[in-house]
Parts: sequence; C-alpha cells; structure tokens
Amino acid sequence: MAEELRKLRLDRKIPAKDMVEIIQQFHPKFDKTVLSKCEHGEEYGVRIRRDALNALYEKFAPDLLAAAKKERGGRHRLTKRIACRLKDDEYAALLAIIEQSDYETVQDWLTDKVRRYISKNKATERSHSND
Repeated sequence: MAEELRKLRLDRKIPAKDMVEIIQQFHPKFDKTVLSKCEHGEEYGVRIRRDALNALYEKFAPDLLAAAKKERGGRHRLTKRIACRLKDDEYAALLAIIEQSDYETVQDWLTDKVRRYISKNKATERSHSND
C-alpha cells in the first residue's frame, strides 16, 4: 500500500497537504509527517488504513478506485473463500489424511468437498421438488 499511496500522489501531482486534509476527516491527528511515513511504510512499519486510501481515491482519482480495490484484493479468478478453525489435533489429523489422499493441497481437497456437497444437495432438492 505504501507504493500505491506514493504512486497516487506523484502520478496525480497531488500536494501532500491536500491529501492530509482528506485523511484528517477520518483521523484528525494525521499530518504530513505521518503521510511520509506511510509512503515509506517498509522503513517505518507504518501503513495507511484502507478507508483513508479509498477516500483519497474517491477525491483525487475516482476513475482508478475500482481497479485499485480489485488489485488490493488479489488477482485470483475465484474471489470467494471459506475458512474454519480447528483444534491442533484435528488439524494435524486432517492434514495427515489429505497427504495420504490423491489431493495435492488442502485447497484442492476443500474445493472438491464443497463442490460435491453442493451437487449432492442440488440433487436432493430436485428429488424433493418432483414429489
């Protein structure tokens, strides 16, 4: 995000003080020093919040906002995901089972399980709707 923030400012030739004014609407203590630290986040360990960055795009580059959000979200074709939490022993047992199976990754296993579950339930719905 640091590079994205700096690129926005430089490409659009936005004065730092103008960017600060927008961000101060959300975060009143934000100043040019903090902006500089956000632009050099790897050096300072500081990152701008997404809401502030989105506000900057809305004000100074609304034409780039959708693309910027998509870029930050990743370039995956499949954008929806699911997750769950397991106890350590359950997780270890699941990994052992998956490693012994024909699946190469946990992702492959989980995708297959979800798709089979959906197919099974669609078939069940069809049989019930025919009754």
